[in-house]
Amino acid sequence: MKALKTLGLAALAALMAMVFLSAGSAMAEETALCGADEAVCTSPITRVHETSVGKAVLLANPKIECNVLFLGEATVGSPLVVEGNFTYSNCTSGCAVTEEGAPSVIEVLREGHETASVVGEGEIHVNCPGIDCYYNGEGLAGTAKGPLLSTQKNGEVSLQEWEVHKTKGTFCPATGKLDITTTPLSATYISTSVGPHRTALCASDEEECTKPLTHVHETSVGKAILLASPKVECNVLFLGEAHAGSPLVVEGNFTYSSCGSGCTVTEEGGPSVLKVAKEGHETADVFGEGEVHINCIGINCFYNGKELIATAKGPLLSTQANGEVSIQEQTVHKTKGTFCPSTGKLDITTTPLSATYITE
Repeated sequence: MKALKTLGLAALAALMAMVFLSAGSAMAEETALCGADEAVCTSPITRVHETSVGKAVLLANPKIECNVLFLGEATVGSPLVVEGNFTYSNCTSGCAVTEEGAPSVIEVLREGHETASVVGEGEIHVNCPGIDCYYNGEGLAGTAKGPLLSTQKNGEVSLQEWEVHKTKGTFCPATGKLDITTTPLSATYISTSVGPHRTALCASDEEECTKPLTHVHETSVGKAILLASPKVECNVLFLGEAHAGSPLVVEGNFTYSSCGSGCTVTEEGGPSVLKVAKEGHETADVFGEGEVHINCIGINCFYNGKELIATAKGPLLSTQANGEVSIQEQTVHKTKGTFCPSTGKLDITTTPLSATYITE
């Protein structure tokens, strides 16, 4: 990231609430704030208005809570840049809080479907009875969710227990914590101002694939972990049909064999549909969801994984000769069954049976 101008600590978190992710990378595509859920935004939002959900907690000792507002201007780009000002009101403990070095400028990087990260640093001035302090936070980062994933109807950002450090002042704690959840005043989706990459799977390393692969045959590297307690591990095979596009769509079926703990595992509701979006050279995001039936001695359970995200690498970047797809510690939830853990973790790495490059 380029160097950021000074950004108030609560300001950083408040601004993050307007940033929500769709498939794609800020380095590969321009980021745009959009008032509608559009793959390519036709009328990007340029004026941004944010408010904290409840109050932001700026310090733990003394505990200072304030309402936070932000008003700024957004510029579509890669990354997206927003410049504006923050105000803090109704602060507790008889305190007044102001940002230093305004206006604030922050850069936003898109990471995945309906999620985004914002990283920066900044300084605030906290003036309370008996203390007059300045605090700086470096490497502050939060998690943003768009309206489709958020518990807030317009989206949300949560920044939890990030440490800030005193830069100067009298009778000031050396460190403090920042907690805040924010939301925009209107539904704010993340979109792009240009179309996404066309994605193709190719048998050779070509910048533009002349003969895309249409059949996909993948096998797990070792065994996939489908459930942690009891630990259920299986060999996995996938056979499907691929259709190049934006994103590429693969439709097929999974089979599970040689499962441990005396278990059998079957796919429910197949065929499975996976979407593959090229992110850069020999890399792609893979999106999907599905349900499996796990039948072991003493348990008979169905688990669903929603909005699962995997990372694909072609042979030029992968540790596997033919390429790989990896999904690590993503949560699955019980939908029905007896004596079943309510959640589990999914770990799996697969590789194609022949070299499969990620191209356009």
